[in-house]
Amino acid sequence: MFKNNQLDDKKIIYAQMKHSAFADSFREIRTKLLQTAKKANPLVMVSSVLPQGGASFIALNLACAFAFEREKRALLIDCNLRQPTLAQRLDISVNLGLSDYLNQSGLKFGDIIYTSNIPRLRLIPAGKPTSASTELLTSLRMKTLLEETCYAHVHWPIILDSPAITNGSTDARILANLCDYALLVLPYGKVNQELLQQAMAIFDYNKLLGVVLNRW
Repeated sequence: MFKNNQLDDKKIIYAQMKHSAFADSFREIRTKLLQTAKKANPLVMVSSVLPQGGASFIALNLACAFAFEREKRALLIDCNLRQPTLAQRLDISVNLGLSDYLNQSGLKFGDIIYTSNIPRLRLIPAGKPTSASTELLTSLRMKTLLEETCYAHVHWPIILDSPAITNGSTDARILANLCDYALLVLPYGKVNQELLQQAMAIFDYNKLLGVVLNRW
């Protein structure tokens, strides 16, 4: 388990503020997801309009909003294969991850899923950074992995940390098609209406769970 100072350093904020207005905002997202989802283990993509806009921060703390409640659990998948962050934030030493699994047919699902220092929260890390992310995410093996993940985690919300939606990012578009729902993160004071409209255009309207304004 992380100590409080470690949680702060890694921006795992929900754990320290779960009786605050800040935590309530994540509970509201969690409740919206539970009310909207048609199954117990929805695939939820979290992406920012701009790089370093806070998608990983929101994805991680939303997962914590599930994991810190008794009888609730969550699975995080770091789908940012070019610039992964979640394994480092969760202080998990990994040898293999999503990119390795998609590249190596001999690897099994269980080889890339890790327990974390957050109770009831598991992680599939991104693995070795790669410039071939588009090819890997469009592969049949990626689709099969998500199907296996849903089968193995029937009551776990599955949260995908996506690359930013920048200039119509191909990776973000791929994940938008694979997921059940999407959260769009707006970094405070950095997004104009035109950029927002361009970002929202990649989503099926029925999949867009909401827009999150990130000031952290």
